[in-house]
Amino acid sequence: MTVSKRLWVSGSGERHMIWIANSLVALVAALHVYFLVLEMFLWTKPLGLKTFRNSLEKAKESAVLAANQGLYNGFLAAGLIWGLVQAFPPSPSRSRPSFCSA
Repeated sequence: MTVSKRLWVSGSGERHMIWIANSLVALVAALHVYFLVLEMFLWTKPLGLKTFRNSLEKAKESAVLAANQGLYNGFLAAGLIWGLVQAFPPSPSRSRPSFCSA
């Protein structure tokens, strides 16, 4: 068996790599959902003020900008989750790398 043929043989190592990759993508998606909540809903609340070290006045002035950032993070999370649950066989999809690099 040549080296190139061994790379295409499906085995337990490939399944483990796919599981690890999907777990990391899910972790990144969860972080984006957390950022969405933090920036869209908690920006002027005590947790948001403490996290970003903002004053209440500065947070109120930049609330629209933060909501825009939160929405962007929400779209990234949606794309990553879509890449995880799409109905294709478990293989690297084209959506995950593009959403991870955005």
